[in-house]
Amino acid sequence: MRGFRDAGSFGAQAAGVPAADPARDAADPLEALAPDLRDAVNRAIERQVQIRLDQEVAHYRRLFELAQEGGRVGVFEIDMRRGTSTGSAMWARLLGQPEGTSSVDRQTWIAMMHPDDRERILGAVAKAVSSGCDTALDYRIHLPDGSTRWLHSRNLVERDGEGQSYRAYGTLQDITDRKLLETAMLHTANHDTLTDLPNRRRFMEELRQAFEERELTGQHIAVALFDLDELKPANDRYGHEAGDALIQATAKRLSKVVSSVGMAARLGGDEFALLLKGPGALKLKGMAERSLRVINMPVIFSDILLRSSASAGGAVDSRTHVGSPELLLRRADMALYAAKRNARGTYREAPRD
Repeated sequence: MRGFRDAGSFGAQAAGVPAADPARDAADPLEALAPDLRDAVNRAIERQVQIRLDQEVAHYRRLFELAQEGGRVGVFEIDMRRGTSTGSAMWARLLGQPEGTSSVDRQTWIAMMHPDDRERILGAVAKAVSSGCDTALDYRIHLPDGSTRWLHSRNLVERDGEGQSYRAYGTLQDITDRKLLETAMLHTANHDTLTDLPNRRRFMEELRQAFEERELTGQHIAVALFDLDELKPANDRYGHEAGDALIQATAKRLSKVVSSVGMAARLGGDEFALLLKGPGALKLKGMAERSLRVINMPVIFSDILLRSSASAGGAVDSRTHVGSPELLLRRADMALYAAKRNARGTYREAPRD
């Protein structure tokens, strides 16, 4: 048997076949495949990592887009050397640009800006570029459909090693609804709800402003006060709706008479006022008497013809008179009292200087 085994081993060697080595034969296949297996495993891991990263990037990009859409906020970057701006889809949409637009040049941006805001905004931008300061700006743009949009822009400026501003980036937000609400609230605060005329608060602001302007211009200022003589009888006989009809008719008539030469206001209750400035103030008597003529015409309420009558008193503050808003109103009120006491439905004027 020993001879047989030796002969077999010898025969294999003679044939050029390596002698059997169980330990070597078990390890060699794995050792040969190991580099390829490692590369394949690494590539698979890298693919999975990349897929995961792409999914996370897409997820957060979508969240970012949703945040922009929900807040109507776009992001942008400005290349100051080229004069171009690039930004997100919401940024382009806020600027009224076609879908797919990703850049807007400076001239296009300036052209769409509201003329009343252009000088202010361009001045602020120039200051930010020269100083490198961050800015926050509110301005209006005209959209292709003819509407106007309010925008709020926050800009961060970057400088190069030589201190030159070369890039800015920031956010652009649609604040149209907020601005409309602010305007509505301001209008409500300054106007009478029944007639939509300026109220006492607004009238006094205008009167004080007129006296401040007089320090520079020397303009004349005049005030006329009106009291409705028939308001209480109308309320008592036909109810407050009839009284409201008288008040509203008076407001419309006064506004039509004054038109663009002065200001009509409802001070409260049955009291109205006119404010005239400049050369027109010297024509107060004619303006007040013309106002009375139209106010004293009957008012139709439902199927009832309401009597309408008012008394008026006025005063003119000349450029040589050292007066005040309160004093001018007091003089006009005294003249009104004289008209109501002596002849209702007429106009009286305080003596001029």
